[in-house]
Amino acid sequence: MVREIIQGHKEESLGIIHYENMVAPDPEKITIHSLKDILSENILKGIEKYGFSGLLPFQEESIRSILEGKNSIISAPTGSGKTEAFSIPILQKISQEEQPGVFALFVYPLNALIDDQVSKISNLIDRCGLKSKVAVYSIHGGQSSEYKDMIISDASKKSLIIATNFDFINYHLI
Repeated sequence: MVREIIQGHKEESLGIIHYENMVAPDPEKITIHSLKDILSENILKGIEKYGFSGLLPFQEESIRSILEGKNSIISAPTGSGKTEAFSIPILQKISQEEQPGVFALFVYPLNALIDDQVSKISNLIDRCGLKSKVAVYSIHGGQSSEYKDMIISDASKKSLIIATNFDFINYHLI
C-alpha cells in the first residue's frame, strides 16, 4: 500500500522524502558520531548506552530528514530499528525545545505493540538522560484514574510522547 501511495503521488505533494526497503541481511553500519553535527552530546552518549554500536543507513537518513522537518515513511523489517529511527530525532527536538505538554503522538495497530514500543522508548529516554524533561505513556483504554492523573500532572512539566491505537483515537473523536 505504501508503495502505491508513493508511486501515485509526487513526493513534493505528500512531503514524502524517504522510503527504504532493507533487503541485505547484514548491511554496513554507519558510526553514531556521523550525526554529531545534528545530535547533542547527551543524545549521542545515550544512543551508545542504549547499545547501538552503529546506525543502519536508513536510520541515519531518517534521523536527518526528520530533524530537517520533512515527513518520512520508513519501511524496514521487524526488529531493524525503526523505533529508534523516529524516536531519536524527536528526543533531540525535545531536548532543544523543552515545551511541556504532548509533543508527539505515536499510533500503533496493536496494544501489545504499543506497550513494547513504550518500553523501548522509555529506555532510550533514560539512557539519554532526559527523564526529567520527557515521559512516554501508553493510552489504549483500561488505565486507572491514578495513571491518567500521572499523565495530566506530567503534561504540565514535561514533554510527553503518547502511544495509542486507531480505535482509541476514533472513540474519542466521535
